[in-house]
Amino acid sequence: MQTMSGQDAFSNLIRSYEYHREQLLTLSRQIRQRIREYDNELYSLLKSISGIGPLTSSALITELGDINRFPHVDHLSSFVGLIPRVRESGETIYTGGITFRCNSFLRTMLIEASWQAIRMNPALMQYYHHHLINNKGHKVIIKVARKLLNRIRYVMKNRKPYVTGVA
Repeated sequence: MQTMSGQDAFSNLIRSYEYHREQLLTLSRQIRQRIREYDNELYSLLKSISGIGPLTSSALITELGDINRFPHVDHLSSFVGLIPRVRESGETIYTGGITFRCNSFLRTMLIEASWQAIRMNPALMQYYHHHLINNKGHKVIIKVARKLLNRIRYVMKNRKPYVTGVA
């Protein structure tokens, strides 16, 4: 049995890359088309929030679906994974970092969006710097992400554009 030469292996990798790229482009087109057909207004409203761009807006619409299925912001935060891990034993309560049960894709997107939001929104920047005094930056950004999620929920429920806060 003959082995593949380096050139054959490389050609095979290129064909595989082109196939997967085409699949990704097809799915991206389908998502954009569905958002344009069904919820273009919400897409535009979400982009009015500091830190939320086209990709994050699309992800929020497709991953969250109907926002009314979350009766309270705590339920939404739990779904996204922006709540602390709590372990109880008798009367002792242990609180750890953020929970591992989550929609990790959305949580990652919101944390990245939060880094952008603190650069663009003076109120969030002030909140970040105020809490940075006693904590590390990666812990404070989780608090900012939760505030951002609260704003996202407001915009999705009320269908009104977000107005950037002034510090």
